[in-house]
Amino acid sequence: MQHTHVPSRTRLALAVAAITLIAAACGSDTTLSSSITPTATVETADAPAPTSTATTAPPAEPAPEPTATTAAPVTDEGPDAATPTTPVGPPEADTEEPADEPVDEPVEPPEPGSDELAVEPVDPPEPEAIDDFASPDDDLACGLPPMSDDAVIGNELWVDIDGVGGDNDRIVAYFDGTWKLRVEFSTGARSEVEVPGAGVHGVRAIGFADVDLTYGGEELLAVVGGGAYSAEIGIFSFYEGGCIFRYQADGGGDFSVHSGASVMHGAGVLCGEGYITSWGFERDDDDTYTVWDASFEPVSLGVFGYMPASDGYAEGVEHDDLSDTLFDCNGLAL
Repeated sequence: MQHTHVPSRTRLALAVAAITLIAAACGSDTTLSSSITPTATVETADAPAPTSTATTAPPAEPAPEPTATTAAPVTDEGPDAATPTTPVGPPEADTEEPADEPVDEPVEPPEPGSDELAVEPVDPPEPEAIDDFASPDDDLACGLPPMSDDAVIGNELWVDIDGVGGDNDRIVAYFDGTWKLRVEFSTGARSEVEVPGAGVHGVRAIGFADVDLTYGGEELLAVVGGGAYSAEIGIFSFYEGGCIFRYQADGGGDFSVHSGASVMHGAGVLCGEGYITSWGFERDDDDTYTVWDASFEPVSLGVFGYMPASDGYAEGVEHDDLSDTLFDCNGLAL
């Protein structure tokens, strides 16, 4: 056999080519480098294929109810030594049904009262006695001389005022330029009080009635004036010294009430023990009447004042329902 001489470079190149072919045939991923120092290769794992994220989200669950927890006590051994306690939930709701509350039975309203006026008021409470008896005023003349022969006497009453027995005390109404009301005791003491503006009725003593329970004795009632159809009535009494005085109104001025009537108007007086009621009426266009009243009682020595909540009022009162008595004061009459 004849040998052909192959140069060394040619043999080296053929060897490299052969190795390359063998490596390719075996599937090797080994690479050759012409560098003398070998280099390390880092293999990375293949990323997974992307998947679709378009999925339906599940419905949100309701938030859990809060539960009360009790904090674990802190000790010197550090936070790891704390022992958590079991969470305490809210107290269970009371499942018992509430008891039925009692229901008040409906109250039927009272039947409406009559529109007619109840003239007689409710008796007032017992008044307290007045201890501070007043002294005679300077303008009241006590110890007067007898009346002049020129005096015109309106009327007179003989009564027992001082309580010594017998009707020996004289009450006299007279005119001597002005009207006066005078008292003459059997003991000789005399006093009088002037009554100006008496009008057509003049002055006339009516009699005694106890309309002031806080003051000793009975009070003297007298006509002290008036108009064409009504008489004005004043109240009088006596100080301890025997001087006569007239009762005043709480708001000032002389106290008086009226009695009398005409076709359109009227007024009346009703006395009780310790009070006086004054009432009046007026005719309306439909021939019925409006009626009212109010009561008064002594509020201090010699002073009458209005009794609170004593007013009465009524409308549509028929003529036949009006009181026939326009003056009734503990048995006295005009």
